Formats: sequence, structure tokens, C-alpha cells
Amino acid sequence: MPGRFAIAIFLCSLTLHAQTPAPPPRPLAVSNAVVYINDAYCSDAQNVRIVIDDDDRVPYPLTGSGQERTVITPGYKFDATHSKASLYFGDMHTDCVRAEPDWTNRRAKFVFNRCSRKAVRNITIRSSQLIRISYFRYLPAGDPGTVPCHPRASFFSNDMPPVEAVRDQDEELVLQLDFTKPLPDRDGLRLSAILRVVEGAKKGKRVALGPDRIVEVLAVQRAYGTSAPPTFSSLAIDLDKQKMRELNNPRLELDITYLKREQR
Repeated sequence: MPGRFAIAIFLCSLTLHAQTPAPPPRPLAVSNAVVYINDAYCSDAQNVRIVIDDDDRVPYPLTGSGQERTVITPGYKFDATHSKASLYFGDMHTDCVRAEPDWTNRRAKFVFNRCSRKAVRNITIRSSQLIRISYFRYLPAGDPGTVPCHPRASFFSNDMPPVEAVRDQDEELVLQLDFTKPLPDRDGLRLSAILRVVEGAKKGKRVALGPDRIVEVLAVQRAYGTSAPPTFSSLAIDLDKQKMRELNNPRLELDITYLKREQR
């Protein structure tokens, strides 16, 4: 009987051990990484930059050529066990991947197995006045091994740096007026709605958005269900108009440039 009791305790401990989740990996703070570009379609690309942890203000240039590159992030440490990143190639924007820790060399490793073939746009935003403009980009997970991400930035300016390589079809750009920092859990002025409403935007022309057109775009977003309720609400439209007045009726100018895909 004692032997059976001991066996039961042993089996119970095995069961409890199997059900106990593994502890999360300890962090590895680094400021350098090795980057593998495993797609022959783009492994020879030049001027490749990496955005780490969704900070679209600071794309770091990769050094080296071919499949294996390196990057150093002066003054910025990131977690090699958790951080995520995407690559800009000028005419391409990859999906985002999660870092892998290289404990031996005390660095992160990012592995990009495929480059997106989707067309991209560069968006240059100007305002008639100094205004806080934040933006975030929603890029869903694509191929296996990729993760969703929200590259983002904020400016207090009337002439922002270009938002680079916004992918057609599966990437959304959201502008947030009078936001001191981008908030992905809040909505804003969506590029997809601007392309739907403003004549010439899809053709890559310069388009103007006065306060009335901004209110119209926001109404269209609600009609298509891309913004929070109330849908078709006159109250929501009145609140949008009030916000435009509080911002002194800003006028935005967007240069939307389609980039030709280089042959590789």
C-alpha cells in the first residue's frame, strides 16, 4: 500500500509539472542585431532600413549586402526576446517579425523569409498651420512566422517627413489630428477612406482636405463600419465639425506617390 501511495504522488507531481506554463524568457537588452533576408527577390536590395518596436521616426540603415546584414541602434536598447521589426526597401515594406535572442553574441536576430510584392505609396502630409499630427500604420500578420504591428510617429509641424512605403490593399494608415502621440486603440482619418472619397487620390495626385472634406471622410468611415458607432449619426458629424473649429479649421495637403516596382 505505501508503494502504491508513493506512485500516485509521483504521477500527480508529473501531471502538475506538465500543466505548469514555462516561464517567459528573461529579457536581453541589446543595441545591435543581425538581419537575414532569405528571399532572393530582395536579398540584393540596397538602402534597406529597419523599424524596430513600431518607432517609424527612426528607421535604422542596415550595413552589409546580400542575405546577411547587421544593424546598430545607437542610444536605443531593445529586447532581443520580444521586439518586432519590419524592413523598408524604398519600394517595399515587409511584414513584421519577432526578434530571436542570440545569447552567444549578445544581439538580436531578425529573419525575413519573404518580401512583399504589393505596390506601395509614399504619403507626404502638409498642413495650413502648425498642428499636432500623429499616425499609426496597421499591418496585419501575413506569411507564417510574421506578427501584426503598428509603426507610428507623431509631429508638431506643418510639413511632416514622408510616410514611406505604405502597402496597397493590406496596410492601413490612420492620421490622428491634435494627438500628442499615436493611439492605435483610437480611430482617426484613414487613408482608405481618403482614397474612396477624394477625387484623384487613387491616381497618385496631390489632394486637398479642408475641414468640410475631413468631416465627409470621417462620415464615410462610419458608413462603411471602419469607425466606431454611431453610424450615420448627425451628432457624430456635429462633433467632427466642432473639432475642426477648435483646430482653427485646418487644411491638409497630401502628396500621394505610387512607387514603381524595381525589377530584380
